[in-house]
Amino acid sequence: MSNILTVLRLGELMPEMKKDHELPWVIRLGRWVFFVLGTLLAGGYVAHCFKEWFL
Repeated sequence: MSNILTVLRLGELMPEMKKDHELPWVIRLGRWVFFVLGTLLAGGYVAHCFKEWFL
């Protein structure tokens, strides 16, 4: 139980992220590029796993 409470309290300690319009354009672009690439790579890995599972 104490482990769960420790994990939940970590969210209180983390600083809030700035809103997108408060950041420089380079960081905004980088954030979106990493988000899109991460989504595509994760989706490709899931598709690969399903393909292997059904074959």
